[in-house]
Amino acid sequence: MVEFYEIDAEARELRIAATRPGYSSHTIYSRNLDTARAGDLDGDGRWELLAPNQDYTELGAIRHGRGEAEVAWTLPLGGTLATNLAGAPAPGGRVSVGAGRTDGVLRIWP
Repeated sequence: MVEFYEIDAEARELRIAATRPGYSSHTIYSRNLDTARAGDLDGDGRWELLAPNQDYTELGAIRHGRGEAEVAWTLPLGGTLATNLAGAPAPGGRVSVGAGRTDGVLRIWP
């Protein structure tokens, strides 16, 4: 589950502000601990967390806003994720993302 936190200054603690089930940043016991990326990935001025679904067959861009976590858009992998995600700056303020699949294919979204 993806969780977004915020500071409760009065209580002097972090609290969960929003959650989104069905997505994860890593699998327990896996060496891949970097299967999520955060940033303004689509160049619209809002930050997204790009994380795989529980089956590792799709990446979801999750945004936190107005007390909820919503899936803004998705990227189908066409297979099963096997690697960490890589990101690189792209034209227009976007970010290119790369991911390797279990069948040996490297998927890149420009």
